[in-house]
Amino acid sequence: MDVQKKLDEIVEAVGNARAMPMSASCVVNRAELLAMLEEVREALPGSLAHAQQLIGGQEQFAEQARQEAERIIQSA
Repeated sequence: MDVQKKLDEIVEAVGNARAMPMSASCVVNRAELLAMLEEVREALPGSLAHAQQLIGGQEQFAEQARQEAERIIQSA
């Protein structure tokens, strides 16, 4: 599940909710909103793990590039 898409759905649900007169509050379907939030909660660990893998790969690539640059400079 795409976490960003689900968060967009939640924002849309709240944005389209019936406004309370003379207030910044609104009426939302509790069960519907809680179900969407639970989906996000379940998807986050996988999404965060994927992001950490990407960041780890990027850091490893940058370290390899630094080492290669240092090797080239020393051999020059």
